[in-house]
Amino acid sequence: MLIQLLYEVMNYGSLVLIVGAIAVGAVLTQEAVRKLLVAALIVTVLRFLLSMVFPGWLHIANEATAFAYGLVQTLLSVGEVVLLVGAAVVGARTIRTKDAALAALADEPTDAWRQPEGSPDPRLLAD
Repeated sequence: MLIQLLYEVMNYGSLVLIVGAIAVGAVLTQEAVRKLLVAALIVTVLRFLLSMVFPGWLHIANEATAFAYGLVQTLLSVGEVVLLVGAAVVGARTIRTKDAALAALADEPTDAWRQPEGSPDPRLLAD
């Protein structure tokens, strides 16, 4: 009884943590990353719902149905990972692009600077 309770707490607890983390990420991001995270959230919820609704049903199903169920679960799991990795890659590229744009604005071209002709050499000026 206690082991079953712990199993259910861990199962639902992981669902709450995963869905919560993806939802917070979707709220805090913008544009393409948000779309990918929302898609990952939908796939995650669908995968958990599928595993919660159909486990007893599989015990009386035939082999083809069990294979189809396993295939759908595998595709949803892989899809979830692909969407989350895609969101991370798109987010990293967006951040890198914005950082490069900021760096281009802040950089001073020190290599191209030359002292104007006719101006005194600053090394010769008195302190």
